[in-house]
Amino acid sequence: MIKVLNARLTSPFTLEIDFSDHTHGVFDANAYLASRSGPLLDKLREPAYFRRFFILFSSVGLNQTAKNVDCMRVAT
Repeated sequence: MIKVLNARLTSPFTLEIDFSDHTHGVFDANAYLASRSGPLLDKLREPAYFRRFFILFSSVGLNQTAKNVDCMRVAT
């Protein structure tokens, strides 16, 4: 299984990601969020909230509450 090793915020809604198979990817959340709607995505549109990302179980995660952690798989 390919794992996320490192992720860096390069702009308010863009992550550069390093994977365990020595590849790199860019996740542009602007494009992702522009093509989707719904109340679950509203917090992600806030730059201060988005930059709180972290790596959890080889995915990029965003902590909504102490009891609820959402993870999104990132494709290259």
